[in-house]
This record gives sequence, C-alpha cells and structure tokens, in this order.
Amino acid sequence: MARYHIVSKKAYLDTIRHIPLPTPLQYERFAAHIANVHSWYKHLSLRFGGHFIVFLDPGAGNVYPSQHPKLPFGNDTEGYHKAFGHLSYMYVSNARLKRHYSRDDEDTFREGEMKVQITEELLAHTSFVLYPYINHNGFDSIFNAYIDRQQDIQALQKGEYTLPHQELFLEFMQNYELTENAYNDLNDQETQLLWQPQENPVEGLMETSTGLQNYALLEQQTDEAYHQLRQIECEKIILALKNLRKYLEELQNHF
Repeated sequence: MARYHIVSKKAYLDTIRHIPLPTPLQYERFAAHIANVHSWYKHLSLRFGGHFIVFLDPGAGNVYPSQHPKLPFGNDTEGYHKAFGHLSYMYVSNARLKRHYSRDDEDTFREGEMKVQITEELLAHTSFVLYPYINHNGFDSIFNAYIDRQQDIQALQKGEYTLPHQELFLEFMQNYELTENAYNDLNDQETQLLWQPQENPVEGLMETSTGLQNYALLEQQTDEAYHQLRQIECEKIILALKNLRKYLEELQNHF
C-alpha cells in the first residue's frame, strides 16, 4: 500500500529535479488513463466517493503489474514513461479513510508500504473525490451486487445522506429503473427486433411499436444523464492535472 508524506517545497523539488516534466500530451493521456483504467470504480463508495491524488514521482511506472487496459506504447516501464512521463496517482476507495492508498504503477502489495512525498499545496490542489459513475463501461458501477453499494443506494433513497449533483443522479436512477421496466414489458417479437442487426429489421415494427419507442426514449434519457454525471467526474481529473502542471512549472521556475 502507499501513504503520502508531507515535505517542504525544496525537499519535494529535490526528489523530482532529475526527471523531465510531462508534456501536454502526456497530461492529456494520463487524464484519460485514470478515467478508464482498472476496475476500482466498482469498489468506490457511493456515499463518500474515493479519494485520489495525482503527482509526479521518480518511481512512476517502474513496475506496472496491471495488464488492463493496454497502454499506448506497451505495458512496461518504457511504454509507461513514453505514454505518461513520470505522472502517477494513488487512491483509496472510501474518501473517509485517507491512510492506505493503492497505486497501479507500483507493486505495492508485494513491496509493502510506499511513501509518496508531496507538499501541502500539492495535496490541496491535486487531490479530489471520484464517485462510481466515473466508470466508462456503463451502469454496473452503480447497480452492482456488492452489499455496500446496495446499502448506500437504500440509504440515499431514505434521505440518510446527499450526493453532489444529487438531482441529476436521482434522475439517472429513475430513468434507469423505468428503462428496465420498459424492456421487461416488451413482447418476444419486440425483444428480437431490439437485439438483431440494424441492417435487417422487422419491417415497420419499430415505427409502429409504442413499446420499442418508449424503451428507446428512456434509454436515451438514461444515457444522457449518466454521460453528464461521468463528465463531471472526468473534469475533476483534468482540473487536478492542470493544477499539478501549474505547480510544477512554478516550483521549477522559483528554485
């Protein structure tokens, strides 16, 4: 596992002095990487979110045990550095518990606890909370079978806590449930049409089936609400990396 260790600006600069700053394209790639990597989104707390920190680190990518997703230039140290430079991130799935973080670019389970050196300013401007709807794969990050997730959904519906952008999230949940119900109400012929190739439809049925039309509309509304939720989460990553870039450039110029 990993923990962050607060150091002075000068001490932090000494740790990164001999590594190149990331290029704009590497920052861009890394933002997309965080948003799409691994499957930790399934385990992020819906109630509290997960706590993430982005930083520059000499050891970034020295070990890359994950084989998913495939990195642009290969899943090894050379490929990692070519894609992202020395950018790294760490996370804990429950934002209340800011102690034992995980890193995908270090084999922290094998090597034991890693200390990540950062400054107070970095922690303030490059840390953020992500919610499970960062998941690019769809709705399984929300409606999965993990007991904690089911309990969080029930507690939210009872009003025991609130979420940022809660109105949008509740709209998504309502549309999702309506879409599921609309699908279950389709007859066999409508279901067959829905899953067969687009180029070979049952002539005229889509245009005349109110069930299919209703399902298609609800699915679109669900997708739109989810896309808005995910975009909010992606923008947190982008902002944190912008803050990191600004901080590193100012730090380098100051000293």
